[in-house]
Amino acid sequence: MARILPVLLLVTLLIGPGLCPARATLYEASSYPYELETTREVALFGTGAALLGLSVILHDTFTPSAEQIDALSAAPASGGIDAPARRRWSPTASRISDLGVGLGQAALVIQAGEAALDDDSAAAAAMYGETVLLTVGATQLLKVLIHRPRPFLYNPDPDIPERVRRSSDAWRSFPSGHTALAFAAALQFGLIHERLHPHSSGWGWSVGLSVATLTGCLRYVAGKHYPSDILAGAVLGSFVGWLVPTLHEVDEDGEWGGELPAPTLSFGFAF
Repeated sequence: MARILPVLLLVTLLIGPGLCPARATLYEASSYPYELETTREVALFGTGAALLGLSVILHDTFTPSAEQIDALSAAPASGGIDAPARRRWSPTASRISDLGVGLGQAALVIQAGEAALDDDSAAAAAMYGETVLLTVGATQLLKVLIHRPRPFLYNPDPDIPERVRRSSDAWRSFPSGHTALAFAAALQFGLIHERLHPHSSGWGWSVGLSVATLTGCLRYVAGKHYPSDILAGAVLGSFVGWLVPTLHEVDEDGEWGGELPAPTLSFGFAF
Protein backbone atom coordinates (compact mmCIF):
# COMPACT_ATOMS: atom_id res chain seq x y z
CA MET A 1 0.00 0.00 0.00
CA ALA A 2 2.80 2.41 0.90
CA ARG A 3 4.30 1.91 -2.58
CA ILE A 4 1.01 2.53 -4.37
CA LEU A 5 0.12 5.81 -2.61
CA PRO A 6 3.01 7.89 -4.04
CA VAL A 7 2.08 6.69 -7.54
CA LEU A 8 -1.55 7.73 -7.09
CA LEU A 9 -0.52 11.15 -5.81
CA LEU A 10 1.91 11.58 -8.71
CA VAL A 11 -0.88 10.82 -11.18
CA THR A 12 -3.04 13.43 -9.46
CA LEU A 13 -0.23 15.95 -9.68
CA LEU A 14 0.09 15.35 -13.41
CA ILE A 15 -3.65 15.61 -14.00
CA GLY A 16 -4.21 18.60 -11.72
CA PRO A 17 -2.73 21.34 -13.93
CA GLY A 18 -4.99 20.21 -16.75
CA LEU A 19 -7.98 21.08 -14.60
CA CYS A 20 -6.86 24.73 -14.50
CA PRO A 21 -6.15 25.89 -18.06
CA ALA A 22 -3.89 28.88 -18.50
CA ARG A 23 -6.82 31.15 -19.17
CA ALA A 24 -10.54 30.89 -18.51
CA THR A 25 -12.51 30.46 -21.69
CA LEU A 26 -16.07 30.28 -20.37
CA TYR A 27 -16.30 33.77 -18.89
CA GLU A 28 -15.16 37.22 -19.83
CA ALA A 29 -12.79 39.24 -17.63
CA SER A 30 -15.59 41.66 -16.81
CA SER A 31 -17.87 38.87 -15.63
CA TYR A 32 -15.62 37.02 -13.19
CA PRO A 33 -18.18 35.45 -10.82
CA TYR A 34 -16.45 36.50 -7.59
CA GLU A 35 -15.83 39.95 -6.17
CA LEU A 36 -14.37 41.78 -3.18
CA GLU A 37 -16.22 43.87 -0.62
CA THR A 38 -14.17 45.73 1.97
CA THR A 39 -16.31 45.05 5.03
CA ARG A 40 -16.58 41.36 4.24
CA GLU A 41 -12.85 40.94 3.64
CA VAL A 42 -11.98 42.72 6.88
CA ALA A 43 -14.41 40.50 8.77
CA LEU A 44 -13.09 37.25 7.27
CA PHE A 45 -9.41 38.11 7.59
CA GLY A 46 -10.00 39.54 11.06
CA THR A 47 -11.80 36.42 12.24
CA GLY A 48 -9.07 34.14 10.91
CA ALA A 49 -6.32 36.27 12.46
CA ALA A 50 -8.15 36.37 15.81
CA LEU A 51 -8.56 32.59 15.87
CA LEU A 52 -4.91 32.01 14.99
CA GLY A 53 -3.68 34.65 17.41
CA LEU A 54 -5.67 33.19 20.28
CA SER A 55 -4.30 29.72 19.52
CA VAL A 56 -0.75 31.10 19.74
CA ILE A 57 -1.49 32.77 23.09
CA LEU A 58 -2.94 29.54 24.50
CA HIS A 59 -0.35 27.24 22.95
CA ASP A 60 1.80 26.81 26.06
CA THR A 61 -0.94 26.88 28.69
CA PHE A 62 -1.01 23.06 28.86
CA THR A 63 2.17 21.05 29.42
CA PRO A 64 1.71 17.33 30.12
CA SER A 65 3.90 15.79 32.79
CA ALA A 66 6.21 12.84 32.16
CA GLU A 67 3.93 10.72 34.34
CA GLN A 68 0.90 11.55 32.17
CA ILE A 69 2.76 10.61 29.01
CA ASP A 70 4.11 7.35 30.42
CA ALA A 71 0.67 6.38 31.73
CA LEU A 72 -0.86 6.54 28.25
CA SER A 73 1.39 3.87 26.73
CA ALA A 74 0.44 1.55 29.58
CA ALA A 75 -3.29 2.29 29.40
CA PRO A 76 -5.58 -0.62 28.47
CA ALA A 77 -7.07 -0.62 24.98
CA SER A 78 -10.60 0.78 24.73
CA GLY A 79 -13.35 0.01 22.25
CA GLY A 80 -15.03 2.17 19.63
CA ILE A 81 -14.06 3.33 16.15
CA ASP A 82 -11.04 5.22 17.47
CA ALA A 83 -9.39 2.27 19.23
CA PRO A 84 -7.52 0.74 16.22
CA ALA A 85 -5.70 4.04 15.62
CA ARG A 86 -3.68 3.42 18.77
CA ARG A 87 -1.84 0.59 17.04
CA ARG A 88 -0.75 2.70 14.08
CA TRP A 89 2.62 4.33 13.44
CA SER A 90 4.06 5.18 10.02
CA PRO A 91 6.40 8.14 9.38
CA THR A 92 6.13 7.38 5.65
CA ALA A 93 2.36 7.82 5.66
CA SER A 94 2.81 11.06 7.60
CA ARG A 95 5.19 12.44 4.97
CA ILE A 96 2.90 11.45 2.09
CA SER A 97 -0.01 13.19 3.84
CA ASP A 98 2.07 16.39 3.77
CA LEU A 99 2.23 15.98 -0.01
CA GLY A 100 -1.55 15.62 -0.13
CA VAL A 101 -1.99 18.98 1.60
CA GLY A 102 0.58 20.51 -0.73
CA LEU A 103 -1.29 19.29 -3.80
CA GLY A 104 -4.47 20.97 -2.60
CA GLN A 105 -2.72 24.25 -1.96
CA ALA A 106 -0.95 24.06 -5.34
CA ALA A 107 -4.31 23.57 -7.08
CA LEU A 108 -5.68 26.74 -5.44
CA VAL A 109 -2.55 28.69 -6.42
CA ILE A 110 -2.89 27.54 -10.04
CA GLN A 111 -6.56 28.50 -9.96
CA ALA A 112 -5.68 31.94 -8.58
CA GLY A 113 -3.08 32.31 -11.32
CA GLU A 114 -5.77 31.67 -13.91
CA ALA A 115 -7.80 34.54 -12.47
CA ALA A 116 -4.73 36.77 -12.39
CA LEU A 117 -4.38 36.43 -16.16
CA ASP A 118 -7.84 38.00 -16.44
CA ASP A 119 -7.03 40.80 -13.96
CA ASP A 120 -9.08 39.17 -11.20
CA SER A 121 -6.09 38.38 -8.98
CA ALA A 122 -7.32 40.43 -6.00
CA ALA A 123 -10.52 38.42 -5.48
CA ALA A 124 -8.79 35.09 -6.10
CA ALA A 125 -5.91 35.88 -3.75
CA ALA A 126 -8.26 37.13 -1.03
CA MET A 127 -10.40 33.99 -1.15
CA TYR A 128 -7.32 31.78 -1.00
CA GLY A 129 -5.85 33.68 1.95
CA GLU A 130 -9.14 33.75 3.86
CA THR A 131 -9.73 30.03 3.41
CA VAL A 132 -6.27 29.09 4.65
CA LEU A 133 -6.30 31.56 7.55
CA LEU A 134 -9.76 30.57 8.77
CA THR A 135 -9.03 26.84 8.47
CA VAL A 136 -5.65 26.99 10.21
CA GLY A 137 -6.91 29.40 12.86
CA ALA A 138 -9.96 27.28 13.73
CA THR A 139 -8.09 23.96 13.82
CA GLN A 140 -5.19 25.30 15.87
CA LEU A 141 -7.49 26.91 18.42
CA LEU A 142 -9.47 23.69 18.84
CA LYS A 143 -6.24 21.74 19.24
CA VAL A 144 -4.93 23.88 22.11
CA LEU A 145 -8.33 24.05 23.82
CA ILE A 146 -9.01 20.31 23.70
CA HIS A 147 -5.37 19.05 23.82
CA ARG A 148 -6.36 15.49 22.96
CA PRO A 149 -3.40 13.07 23.00
CA ARG A 150 -2.53 11.62 19.61
CA PRO A 151 -3.04 7.88 19.06
CA PHE A 152 0.68 7.08 18.98
CA LEU A 153 1.00 8.12 22.62
CA TYR A 154 -0.91 4.96 23.52
CA ASN A 155 1.32 2.85 21.26
CA PRO A 156 4.21 1.11 23.10
CA ASP A 157 6.12 0.67 19.82
CA PRO A 158 9.83 1.34 20.62
CA ASP A 159 10.34 2.82 17.14
CA ILE A 160 8.42 5.94 18.15
CA PRO A 161 11.08 8.51 19.16
CA GLU A 162 10.94 9.73 22.72
CA ARG A 163 11.24 13.34 21.57
CA VAL A 164 8.07 12.87 19.52
CA ARG A 165 6.20 11.43 22.48
CA ARG A 166 7.18 14.33 24.73
CA SER A 167 6.54 17.16 22.26
CA SER A 168 3.64 19.55 22.80
CA ASP A 169 2.34 18.61 19.34
CA ALA A 170 1.66 15.10 20.65
CA TRP A 171 -1.33 16.59 22.50
CA ARG A 172 -2.85 18.31 19.46
CA SER A 173 -4.88 15.49 17.94
CA PHE A 174 -8.37 17.02 17.58
CA PRO A 175 -9.20 17.98 14.88
CA SER A 176 -6.95 16.90 12.01
CA GLY A 177 -5.40 20.03 10.54
CA HIS A 178 -4.10 18.20 7.46
CA THR A 179 -7.56 16.86 6.69
CA ALA A 180 -9.19 20.24 7.27
CA LEU A 181 -6.81 22.02 4.89
CA ALA A 182 -7.17 19.27 2.28
CA PHE A 183 -10.98 19.41 2.30
CA ALA A 184 -11.04 23.22 2.40
CA ALA A 185 -8.90 23.24 -0.75
CA ALA A 186 -11.02 20.54 -2.41
CA LEU A 187 -14.31 22.35 -1.77
CA GLN A 188 -13.05 25.77 -2.80
CA PHE A 189 -11.31 24.44 -5.89
CA GLY A 190 -14.35 22.38 -6.89
CA LEU A 191 -16.84 25.22 -6.46
CA ILE A 192 -14.77 27.78 -8.35
CA HIS A 193 -13.78 25.33 -11.09
CA GLU A 194 -17.44 24.43 -11.57
CA ARG A 195 -18.34 28.09 -12.03
CA LEU A 196 -15.52 28.80 -14.47
CA HIS A 197 -15.43 25.49 -16.38
CA PRO A 198 -18.74 23.67 -15.88
CA HIS A 199 -18.05 21.16 -18.65
CA SER A 200 -15.05 19.73 -16.75
CA SER A 201 -16.33 20.20 -13.20
CA GLY A 202 -16.54 16.44 -12.60
CA TRP A 203 -12.78 16.08 -12.81
CA GLY A 204 -12.27 18.94 -10.39
CA TRP A 205 -14.56 17.43 -7.78
CA SER A 206 -13.40 13.83 -8.11
CA VAL A 207 -9.67 14.53 -7.97
CA GLY A 208 -9.96 17.15 -5.23
CA LEU A 209 -12.12 15.03 -2.93
CA SER A 210 -10.05 11.91 -3.65
CA VAL A 211 -6.82 13.62 -2.61
CA ALA A 212 -8.51 15.09 0.48
CA THR A 213 -9.96 11.72 1.50
CA LEU A 214 -6.62 10.02 0.91
CA THR A 215 -4.90 12.65 3.06
CA GLY A 216 -7.26 11.92 5.93
CA CYS A 217 -6.71 8.17 5.60
CA LEU A 218 -2.96 8.65 5.66
CA ARG A 219 -3.20 10.61 8.91
CA TYR A 220 -4.90 7.56 10.41
CA VAL A 221 -2.29 5.15 9.07
CA ALA A 222 0.46 7.43 10.40
CA GLY A 223 -0.92 7.13 13.93
CA LYS A 224 -1.38 10.89 14.11
CA HIS A 225 -5.18 11.01 14.29
CA TYR A 226 -8.27 9.06 15.29
CA PRO A 227 -11.12 8.61 12.79
CA SER A 228 -13.15 11.14 14.78
CA ASP A 229 -10.33 13.70 14.42
CA ILE A 230 -10.31 13.14 10.68
CA LEU A 231 -14.08 13.40 10.35
CA ALA A 232 -14.12 16.64 12.35
CA GLY A 233 -11.33 18.07 10.20
CA ALA A 234 -13.18 17.11 7.01
CA VAL A 235 -16.39 18.80 8.19
CA LEU A 236 -14.62 21.95 9.38
CA GLY A 237 -12.48 22.29 6.26
CA SER A 238 -15.40 21.59 3.94
CA PHE A 239 -17.47 24.26 5.62
CA VAL A 240 -14.77 26.91 5.25
CA GLY A 241 -14.01 25.83 1.68
CA TRP A 242 -17.69 26.20 0.81
CA LEU A 243 -18.34 29.38 2.80
CA VAL A 244 -15.58 31.63 1.45
CA PRO A 245 -16.28 31.35 -2.30
CA THR A 246 -20.05 31.34 -1.66
CA LEU A 247 -19.82 34.66 0.18
CA HIS A 248 -17.90 36.15 -2.75
CA GLU A 249 -20.28 35.05 -5.50
CA VAL A 250 -21.97 37.65 -7.67
CA ASP A 251 -25.33 37.17 -9.32
CA GLU A 252 -26.05 37.59 -13.01
CA ASP A 253 -26.31 41.36 -12.57
CA GLY A 254 -22.85 41.57 -11.06
CA GLU A 255 -24.07 42.04 -7.49
CA TRP A 256 -23.59 39.76 -4.53
CA GLY A 257 -26.64 37.56 -4.14
CA GLY A 258 -26.56 37.68 -0.32
CA GLU A 259 -28.11 34.22 0.16
CA LEU A 260 -26.15 31.12 1.10
CA PRO A 261 -27.33 27.93 -0.62
CA ALA A 262 -27.29 24.73 1.38
CA PRO A 263 -23.83 23.10 1.20
CA THR A 264 -23.39 19.63 -0.17
CA LEU A 265 -20.52 17.30 0.61
CA SER A 266 -19.53 13.92 -0.76
CA PHE A 267 -16.65 11.62 0.01
CA GLY A 268 -14.96 9.00 -2.09
CA PHE A 269 -12.14 8.03 -4.38
CA ALA A 270 -12.11 8.36 -8.15
CA PHE A 271 -9.08 7.37 -10.18
